[in-house]
Amino acid sequence: ALSIWTELGHISGKFFTLFHLGQVYAETGRYTKAIDYYNSALQSWPNSHLKVLVQVRLAEVISLLGENIQAISILEKLREDAERDEHLSFVSFSNLFLGDVYIRQGEFEKAYICYTHANVQSRKIDFKYYSENALIGILQLSYLENAPLFKMQNAAHNAEAASQENRHHNLLAAVNLYRGLAQLRAVIRSA
Repeated sequence: ALSIWTELGHISGKFFTLFHLGQVYAETGRYTKAIDYYNSALQSWPNSHLKVLVQVRLAEVISLLGENIQAISILEKLREDAERDEHLSFVSFSNLFLGDVYIRQGEFEKAYICYTHANVQSRKIDFKYYSENALIGILQLSYLENAPLFKMQNAAHNAEAASQENRHHNLLAAVNLYRGLAQLRAVIRSA
């Protein structure tokens, strides 16, 4: 696909092919290769308004390589730029990934703030999928903070209701995972 888009001189086709190849490498744990493809995507269409999507994913793999401070710096800058330009979808997107990085960094309060902002902003612009991901981030955070079972069940209910309402059933697996882990932990503690 990449050679065809290159031959045709179709900039956006080349950009998206490189971006998606980066995603494939990231999803398979080959982060250095993902970074190469993300950077190539950015170089292929430097003035694209969609470059934020690639930059956010680039920051994610940088974080997964253990460079959380660098990833936070990138994501905070992207969020500031998106806020300045009033691109609420990019603000939400940046906040979702910033929340994930803060969790890796062990900064749970900051992660909670990011997920909460992502949820509120996503609801304002009707980006339901981002909102649901933010609710799952809050659920994950509740689990990591050893929240009481009733709080976990409440967070799971909120994420589940939003996912079912919008028919985003792929997100229910995460809801059920954290609900089950919380119930298992409660049983083990009571034994």
